[in-house]
Amino acid sequence: MDGATQSEEAGRGLYDAAVAHARSRGFRLGDGADDYFRGVSDEADRQLADADDDSAIDTAAANARALVDAMIEARAAAYAHDPERLASDIIGEVTLGQALARLCPIWPFC
Repeated sequence: MDGATQSEEAGRGLYDAAVAHARSRGFRLGDGADDYFRGVSDEADRQLADADDDSAIDTAAANARALVDAMIEARAAAYAHDPERLASDIIGEVTLGQALARLCPIWPFC
């Protein structure tokens, strides 16, 4: 498999890892968070174009799952004044911002 193809699969894998992990926890990405993960996945494609092994890809996927977990943990505080959002299954931009503030620097997200 050539580097470009491998990196494209890695980027899709990163986005898919985040979405699947959120779903496995009973949540879904809101529009802004979804756009963010797609954008980071595209950037990861470029960064991983010359990766010789799967260790960087594995690290990125593990970090995507950690970021989703941090977003879920941030929900109660993030949506404390928005009971409707708190009752939903969405993890969005507010929880993303709080999770990034807690975890950065975490590659490839910041």
